[in-house]
Amino acid sequence: MLRGNHPARIDEKGRLKVPNGFRSAIESQWGQELFVTSVTGEYVRLYPMAVWLEIERRLAEVPSTHPSKLRFLDRVNFFGQVAALDKQGRIVIPQLLRESALMAGEVSVLGLQNHLAVWNLKRLQERLFKKERSRTRTGGSWRSMGFEAGHTSVLLAETLELLAVRPGGLWVDGTLGLGGHAAAILRASAPGGRLLGLDRDGETLARARAVLAEFADRTRLEQADYRAIPEQLGGEPANGILLDLGISSAQLDDPERGFSFQADGPLDMRMDRSQGETAADLVNRLPESELADVIYQYGEERASRRIARTIAREREREPIRSTARLAEIVRGAAGRSRRPGLHPATRTFQALRIRVNGELAGLGEALERAALCLVPGGRMAVIAFHSLEDRIVKQGFRALALRGFRLLTKKPFRPGEEETRRNPRARSARLRGLAREEGA
Repeated sequence: MLRGNHPARIDEKGRLKVPNGFRSAIESQWGQELFVTSVTGEYVRLYPMAVWLEIERRLAEVPSTHPSKLRFLDRVNFFGQVAALDKQGRIVIPQLLRESALMAGEVSVLGLQNHLAVWNLKRLQERLFKKERSRTRTGGSWRSMGFEAGHTSVLLAETLELLAVRPGGLWVDGTLGLGGHAAAILRASAPGGRLLGLDRDGETLARARAVLAEFADRTRLEQADYRAIPEQLGGEPANGILLDLGISSAQLDDPERGFSFQADGPLDMRMDRSQGETAADLVNRLPESELADVIYQYGEERASRRIARTIAREREREPIRSTARLAEIVRGAAGRSRRPGLHPATRTFQALRIRVNGELAGLGEALERAALCLVPGGRMAVIAFHSLEDRIVKQGFRALALRGFRLLTKKPFRPGEEETRRNPRARSARLRGLAREEGA
């Protein structure tokens, strides 16, 4: 395991003398051959070849045409070169990298578990102490960090501020989605921060893996529910935990997933399509009274009885299998929405999605179990998108406050006008935060 920060020097021939502690650990565990590269050109990465080959193996699982994968490989291959430690423990830094990363004279070599990062000393100090404080104050840089994943991350600046993300530490994104929040956390916690990312949707997880490819050496991504955070951590405490309880853009925008009525598709709605009943199964199986209860309880729909009665009548004619047909049935039964711009079927679709995926089941208990995984001073941030979720989060946080935790938000953060204009889906988001105090 490579840990710590050691001073070193680049000589006039562009050679780095690897600090003895790092050198002996690398040679004993992986051998002398290294892959010397960079992703941004800002600093140099030294990967033992065995470690780099494992990263390439994981990347092979991502579709070869994925733009994030192609971009990552283009960058590391542009800078990359295979080299070997000489008898004095020196390795040549390619000239292109020396110029880009300002590799001359005094440098700092950081151990990042299974590889090394080599920084120009002045640049590292500037990154760790000056720029990070500026970003925390203004929030401007945080916002740009969330868009590189190809979608808009909700309340990104506010989330990073609540989590107090800083270099180093272990961070958990229990609802990874497309990886926008995770990418921002990994950049803010560089160079030594690690991230555990969980998502129950294997298809979305594969896309997130490509988005986060440049951080592969500092991430562990697992197909798992956020309720399994304690088990996935295996006893290791976390500095911060994020839960974004909303459905991802990737799921909403794919008609085949059946979450939206904007385009016709199969009435599925499962987060994990490998198991469980679909929304079509429920719509065609549940007794009318039970279906009405689901729509009322999880959708807070006042017309639930009328909607359920109409669905029961229509499914007798022909089973309801598509999103478009269900939306049309609900529109006819519910009439115009009381809220301008809200489709009459919105609440019914929400209710079915919650029921199909058991989204509220065990949420309060999961918050408590996850909070107890935080280090003293560690923080949790939770983004909810409807009142049912937010009510459980609010009550759960209040209960934890009675046990020595500290509420970071008396009232939830909400998106501003600019964010909702840019991303209308963010309009209902509510962000709450909690910190673990000593002794809690």
